[in-house]
Amino acid sequence: MEDLKLILPPHSSYNVPIKYPFKNKKNSIPLNDYRIDENNTAVIIGGGPGGLLSAFALHQTQLYSSIYIIEKRGSYSRNTAFNLRPQCFAMFKKLGLLNAFSGASNFVPSLRFHQMHQNQLEISEEQFTGFDENVDYSMSLSSLFKGYGWPHHAVKINDFEKNLSQLLFQMDNIYFLHGVAEIIDDNRSNSSMKTVRFKSIDPINYPNITIENPELIVIAEGARSITRDSLVGSYEISTRKSEHWFTASVSLEDIQKKEAENNFTVLEDQPDGKFIIAGWLPKQSEMLINGNIISSDGNPIDLEKYIKESAYRVIHREQQYLDIMMPSSPSDLSINSFNDFLVKFLRAKQFSYGDNLVFIGDAAGTGSPLGGYGITFLGSVYVNSLIELASELRNFSDKESALKKYCEKVNNIITYWQSI
Repeated sequence: MEDLKLILPPHSSYNVPIKYPFKNKKNSIPLNDYRIDENNTAVIIGGGPGGLLSAFALHQTQLYSSIYIIEKRGSYSRNTAFNLRPQCFAMFKKLGLLNAFSGASNFVPSLRFHQMHQNQLEISEEQFTGFDENVDYSMSLSSLFKGYGWPHHAVKINDFEKNLSQLLFQMDNIYFLHGVAEIIDDNRSNSSMKTVRFKSIDPINYPNITIENPELIVIAEGARSITRDSLVGSYEISTRKSEHWFTASVSLEDIQKKEAENNFTVLEDQPDGKFIIAGWLPKQSEMLINGNIISSDGNPIDLEKYIKESAYRVIHREQQYLDIMMPSSPSDLSINSFNDFLVKFLRAKQFSYGDNLVFIGDAAGTGSPLGGYGITFLGSVYVNSLIELASELRNFSDKESALKKYCEKVNNIITYWQSI
């Protein structure tokens, strides 16, 4: 597929787009629920990386006359980074997405340190040489992902979401609905097809919509999926010691001269196997820092001291980019908020529901916090499995077998991911 090009400015608004299947003119829509009952529709609940990649996957099949993306957030606000490993590049090229994150990706040659200033966010074709463009995603995951690590590409989540959503917005048959979804039974038939009832965040200007028994519903809400828990529930996998993390917001108000224009993310390894990820929050006088806080010797850590020292090192290193005064010591910094927590693995109790609903990504199950595998799975084996499912649901009358095959693949992905 030819690579898609952004028509909108590459650094335009981070607002989640709104696009309805009808013109929003006064008195042109009913005051009560709007009902959509048409063939060949798909609904994706969740407009994050998993939902947006799912939309591209379903659009690539050319099987659906309409694809609806339901997202409750008003903006893409996650200013942290994830890592794209080489295995997803072949699928990205197939979907025409290599350029979709050209304004949101930074080549990372090693773990030691990288920074993501806006004037450095470029991808060159040379960085993709040596990657297999004909990856067989049906092979065993242990073989598929064996030997891959660094280098890779780091991407800011909000830039990635923004660029993908802008591309999808340009497609005639893809719509963005701002609100929440409820799954209900289709009472008109004896089948197990499910219907989606969309509840608008702004019902005065945008009505609620009921989408009657779409051909496929994809739940991509993430690890805290309310829809998943209301339908099938989830359970936690025992947590390993290495999944003890923290997140903190460090105030810079006392040392800041002016608002920094460059957003950045710094990833650096620390003593005793710890690492930090630090990001400047745009138009705010604070820095977001998170990472692994368990030392290899098992000794307790003074978390507040560690966060301040980490922020101090980042500020010192970034002075050339940020117009701020250097604090005299880490103790001059203050912490607005912090939280330490155990990363708990989740797994959906089942990966499909009824005859037309499936879970994907973190909504199906979360894995190791080791960087890069979650989004790489979404951009490779998950997408491949979803494309195959869509084709089989359309071409074969045995929906149960098609869904069973998809669930087996998802189970393999999650089992492998949680073992890393």
